[in-house]
Amino acid sequence: MGNCSICYKTPCWACIQEDEVGAIEDFGKFKYFAQPGYHCLVPCVRELHPKTADTRVNYLTIPCESITKDKVWLVLTVEIQYIVNKDEIYNHFYKLQHENKQVFFIVFFQLFFDIVGVTFWLS
Repeated sequence: MGNCSICYKTPCWACIQEDEVGAIEDFGKFKYFAQPGYHCLVPCVRELHPKTADTRVNYLTIPCESITKDKVWLVLTVEIQYIVNKDEIYNHFYKLQHENKQVFFIVFFQLFFDIVGVTFWLS
């Protein structure tokens, strides 16, 4: 990002990398999604959200140890692939804080309770 001479800490332009989407804000409020490429920003008014959404396929490895009803220990390693749904990108920017950790715990607890035999529902 390039800093302008009017406001020292406000960038005048932003570059969104290929396979990423950025969020442009006016005075801290969401304005629109920025597709890959260069974007001019109005100094002191418009800024790029500090987080970008990666639209590529992401991989996550989840280790899980559990004991079954008949007292047998299982050690599983699950590898999942996930992608950010383009219809839900707003939620990625403004509702998720640590998406890898949140995906990890959703899959981990679902897997753990399925092995033990307890039903775990996400609300």
